[in-house]
Amino acid sequence: MTTIYQRVLRDRLELLPPALARFLGDERGGRAVGRLTVTRSAGYCCGLAAAALGIPPAGDYDLILEVSPHGAGQRWLRRFGPHRLETTQTDHRGLLVESAGPASVGFQLTVESGVLLFRQSRFWVLGIPWPLWLAPRFEASNWPTAGEGWRVRVEFRVPLLGLVGKYEGDVMLEGAAHNS
Repeated sequence: MTTIYQRVLRDRLELLPPALARFLGDERGGRAVGRLTVTRSAGYCCGLAAAALGIPPAGDYDLILEVSPHGAGQRWLRRFGPHRLETTQTDHRGLLVESAGPASVGFQLTVESGVLLFRQSRFWVLGIPWPLWLAPRFEASNWPTAGEGWRVRVEFRVPLLGLVGKYEGDVMLEGAAHNS
């Protein structure tokens, strides 16, 4: 059995930081912990858009990330303190597809100098393709840190509003914090 990241990245998985490669390559799923800072853009409309996208209120949060098998893909549950952001991830024609509610985003995954980049190339609502110029935009990257972890940055943009929020911080496999 292979994970969606093994199927999408193939031999590029081994180019990732070792802890991230182990986390993404475990078909049983896994658990990671970290500390993230969430920022939101100012303004009422940006705040509404950020909330609709599931971005927690601005602040510093302890993160618990739980990944578990779900059908042919995985369920990703992110807990930012008391706030939850849950998605499912599958693969489709070489893309990583992340879904929440009626929306799905297709990402091309690339690895450049050990950095995992999520580049949005598709967007669907209720399975219907949307033009990217009308769709929310998501950009994400994961890169190595010292020790047994990786750094995460995710940015959320909405047409006409631009950047509405982002989160960034360090993540490590659960248990690695006790071993370092």
